[in-house]
Amino acid sequence: RSNSGILAFDSGTIALADQDTESYYIYSKGATHALNVLKVDMVGGAAVEVPNTLAALKVVNAAYQAGAVDQKYDGTVGVNTIPYTTTTATYYTIAAGTHLITFEAHATPGATIASASETFAPSTDSTIVISGPNGSEAISVLADTNLAPPQGTARVRVVNASADVPAFDLAVDGEVKATNVAYGQASPYFDSSNSNHK
Repeated sequence: RSNSGILAFDSGTIALADQDTESYYIYSKGATHALNVLKVDMVGGAAVEVPNTLAALKVVNAAYQAGAVDQKYDGTVGVNTIPYTTTTATYYTIAAGTHLITFEAHATPGATIASASETFAPSTDSTIVISGPNGSEAISVLADTNLAPPQGTARVRVVNASADVPAFDLAVDGEVKATNVAYGQASPYFDSSNSNHK
């Protein structure tokens, strides 16, 4: 991605045939941080998708008693020192596939407070949320859609990160936009006009 320093695509090794002419098209299906690539044979016209080996992750700390946290995958630091009620400024990339996701309180390195085995598909953006009280922290992985909504609208979802709050509905200006959002879950995205709401 231009000027971001974030690796968005990794194909692995591609063999280029002698005297072949190919074009590569970069596009997005829903993720904007882990992209797709289409290879087109400019002579024969055949088009094939070039698999991305990467997925992209953002991290949110909603664990209200844990203080700042560090997040790791398979023992490798993904991000560290994330204060409570804070999210990472951007995504980081990880090899697609199954990984052990762990969180540690930054004040006590090496002491895992939550862990989960999670699978990340190629060319996807996901948000990892840690939430809950001390001793009962939980990890939620939410699939993100980062394509821009139509002009004049904002794309919104609501996440229930409160362990002691039952499933809830969300109404915007009296219109129900999300129903039965349980702890650790996110509502579907919905588009809303760019104006003041209640």
